Amino acid sequence: MAKFDINNLAEALYEATEGKSHEEQQKLIRAALVMLKKNGVVSRADELLEHFEKIHDKNHNTVRAEISSKTKLTEKEHHEIQTFIKHKHKAEHVIMEETEDKELLGGVKIKVGDTLYDGSLKSKLKKLEDYLVK
Repeated sequence: MAKFDINNLAEALYEATEGKSHEEQQKLIRAALVMLKKNGVVSRADELLEHFEKIHDKNHNTVRAEISSKTKLTEKEHHEIQTFIKHKHKAEHVIMEETEDKELLGGVKIKVGDTLYDGSLKSKLKKLEDYLVK
């Protein structure tokens, strides 16, 4: 059996669904999943979704961010972080996935792609300690 190229399928699926109604998109996505199943690679569905999201995000000037904080963000904090990310990454849209991390003393950690912005209290205390020790 020939090697199944998830990247090509993701690109084809993106092109096929762009500008379509929600119902049409759902039909096309189901058809793609059936194709994965028929080819015995349904286990690669997550990989397909990941590539599809990357293509979509690139074409729509969107970035995805993982936000970790000790407690749930307020609306103001959410907006400030979103504005920060838009500015830093020159993005029009930001999709934020927020998680509460009880191990943080305070502050936030923001991960966008391979970039980590560590605004945690622990990180700030470490920087202060390093400064005072020098």
